[in-house]
Amino acid sequence: MIRFDSVGYTYPGAGAPALAALDFSLAPGEMVVLLGANGSGKSTLARLTNGLLLPASGSVTVDGASTQDASTIYDIRTRVGMVFQRPDDQIVATSVEDDVAFGPENIGLAPDEIRARVDEALAQTGLVGLEDREPHLLSGGQKQRLAVAGALAMRPRYLVADEPTSMIDPVGRREVLDLLERVRSAGYGVLLITHSVADARSADRVVVLSRGESAFEGSYVELVRDPAWLAEWGLEVPRIVEFGSKLRAQGVAAPGPRSIPQEMAVALWR
Repeated sequence: MIRFDSVGYTYPGAGAPALAALDFSLAPGEMVVLLGANGSGKSTLARLTNGLLLPASGSVTVDGASTQDASTIYDIRTRVGMVFQRPDDQIVATSVEDDVAFGPENIGLAPDEIRARVDEALAQTGLVGLEDREPHLLSGGQKQRLAVAGALAMRPRYLVADEPTSMIDPVGRREVLDLLERVRSAGYGVLLITHSVADARSADRVVVLSRGESAFEGSYVELVRDPAWLAEWGLEVPRIVEFGSKLRAQGVAAPGPRSIPQEMAVALWR
C-alpha cells in the first residue's frame, strides 16, 4: 500500500504549502481518482508517491518502505510506475516496441525476460500490431497508451497517472480511461489524477484536494450529489449528470450519475 501520513510539502520561496498534513492511501487492485483545480496540490502528491519529491513533514511509504530511505528508493520506483500529462516527454525510442523495452533493458534484464515483458505490456495496452510504428505517427490516445505500456513493462504494483487525458481528443480519452480500468482489474493500484470530474465515474474512491488539503473522500455518486461542493472546489459538474438531474426533476426516468451518454440515449428513446 502507498501511504501518506500527515504529509506536508512546501516549494522553495512559496508563501503557502503545496500539501498540508495530508493523509492518503492507495491499495493494490484499487482505483483512486484524485481531483482538484489547478494549484490544489495534485501533481505534488503524484511526485511524492515514488520519491521524485520528499516530504518536508510526515512520511510517505510504499509497501512499508519509506521514500526518504535512500536504500529503498530503487525498489520504490520499480513498484510505482508514473505516467505524465505529455506522453511525448516519456517516449524515448524510434519504434513502439523499442520504447516499451527501454526500461527493462536499462535495469539489465535478460533478453527473454525483456521479450516477455514487452509482449505482455503491448497486449495489456492494445498496441499489438503497432510494434514497428514510429511513435510520432501514433494518435494522442495511442501515445498515452504507449506511455502506460512502458510503465507496465517494469511490472509495478501501482500506476500513477497525472492528467493523462487532458491533451487528447474524446476518443483517445475513452481509450486511456478504459485502459486504466483494465489495469485496475488486473490487480494494480491505480491513482488517476485529473481535473475532470467525469473521469472519476469508475473510481473505487474519489479524493478532492483543495489548497493542499483533503476536502472530500468518498464515492463518485456522493461527490456529484451536491453541485455546490464542486463549484467551491473549482470543479465542474459533468454535463451528463446535470442533464440527468434536470430530466428527473421533470419526472423523466433518467439513469443515475454513473451513466454514460449511450445509456442516457437508450433511456430517452424508450
